[in-house]
Formats: sequence, C-alpha cells, structure tokens
Amino acid sequence: MCKILVLLLAILSACAHLATSTEDPHLCIKNVEVPYTVTERVSLDNYGEFTKILKSLSVLGEMRTVEKIKLEPREVCCDGYQPSAIPGEGCQPVPTTTEEPEESSTAAPIEDKPIVPMARSMSSKLIRSCDLFTFVLIAFMLDY
Repeated sequence: MCKILVLLLAILSACAHLATSTEDPHLCIKNVEVPYTVTERVSLDNYGEFTKILKSLSVLGEMRTVEKIKLEPREVCCDGYQPSAIPGEGCQPVPTTTEEPEESSTAAPIEDKPIVPMARSMSSKLIRSCDLFTFVLIAFMLDY
C-alpha cells in the first residue's frame, strides 16, 4: 500500500509540474513539408520487353536516388504572431501600423480580435493524458 501511495505522489507531482510549465499559448501545430532523399530499387516492369527475361534470370533492378516529400507536425507561431527576437520569449503579436490607410489602398485594417490556436501542442495533450492516468489510478485504489 505504501508503494502505491509513493507512486501516486510521484505521478501527481509530475502532473503538477507539467500543468504549471509556462508554454506559449500562441503556438500552433502545423504540418510542414520536409524533403528527403531515398535510394530505392527500380521495378523490373520499367524495362519493357526485357522484363520477362530479367525476372527469369533473377536480375534485380538498379538503385536510384529519389527525392520525396513528407509532412511533419511542427510547433510554429499561430497566424498573427511571429517568433520573438529574444530567445525563449515565445511568440509575439505581429506589429500593426497606426497610420491611416491611403484611400487608394485595397488593404483592410486589422481588427483587434484574439487569435485562437487551432491545434493543441504536444505538452497539453500530455497533461490531459497524465490527468486521465491519475484519475484511473485513484479509481483503482479506491476499489482496491
């Protein structure tokens, strides 16, 4: 029983640490295209009329380097925010001009509306899963 209480206290302290960590609320998760190269074997079907002969001789296709693109989730500043010039400061609002727009300009003035992140960061998902795990552990202990 004592071991379970020590384990519970360790989990609760880890959850408290994660919940109180300062994370920028203006970080969003966006998929970014990342190019990479892969060396892969060319199919024998590309050799036309020689395909049947090459397959019967157990000849392998040649190796070629191919460039591919994959999507990776990355934490970037949400729309309307930019990375701070000072490291560790997070995302800052994009500065707006205070000058009146010229009449010939087609740009509309930016309204002061809050920008809400569209995706949750990985640490907020971790906090939720940690809370769920703690709840399940407490429920298990009450039944025990």
